[in-house]
Amino acid sequence: PKLQSISRYALGHSIGQITALVATGALKFSDAIVFVRQRAEAMQESVKYVGGPNETGKMIALMPITPVLAAYICAELQYNHSLSGNKDIFFCDVANINSTNKS
Repeated sequence: PKLQSISRYALGHSIGQITALVATGALKFSDAIVFVRQRAEAMQESVKYVGGPNETGKMIALMPITPVLAAYICAELQYNHSLSGNKDIFFCDVANINSTNKS
């Protein structure tokens, strides 16, 4: 059975929001594919404003970890980069904090 026939609500986080919209019939799959591609291109383009035209950007998931420790790791990376003599722009930040109950 389709999700919309067995459930009234669906939710998701990040790309999961698109999955939820498709699963409930609020968004056609073909439109979701176009949207996801445009979203990815926009996210990649935004990295260039932080790291320069050749930057690709990186993301890492740290689990399990406290928000304080994640911020400390970013600060350490930023500090070590500044000592390295490397003139490239370096930026590290905590973008999302997941629940410790995440499965």
